[in-house]
Amino acid sequence: MKGIVSLTQVRDLVSSIGWGPALVSFFGKLNKEPDILSFKARREGVVLQDGWLVTWVYDKPDAHRESSSFCYSITVLIQERQTRTRVLESIFDAFRRFVEHELREGFLVGQERAFDPHRGEEISS
Repeated sequence: MKGIVSLTQVRDLVSSIGWGPALVSFFGKLNKEPDILSFKARREGVVLQDGWLVTWVYDKPDAHRESSSFCYSITVLIQERQTRTRVLESIFDAFRRFVEHELREGFLVGQERAFDPHRGEEISS
């Protein structure tokens, strides 16, 4: 199987991703068309890897202020020739990590955050 080999295939696959009713409110402010950047990794002039970086911009309430901020944390590397299934698994994993990050930021004990996902540690009381 030749897998994903063109920017058009990446755009078509990414644009077909949607959300069930339980997730629409959570991901409702996600940009519909992510930024897609082509790249080639080279060493000494030899191309080692081709692919695309796909980044979704998310407008969400800031965890520390009562305003919105843009979150750029949903980025996926799609390597040329990856299968459709592998690409979808990578995208799903990126969104799963994003949701876990938001849960850690918003998980309160009393009125205090129990975890700080930016420092990777439990907040002591």
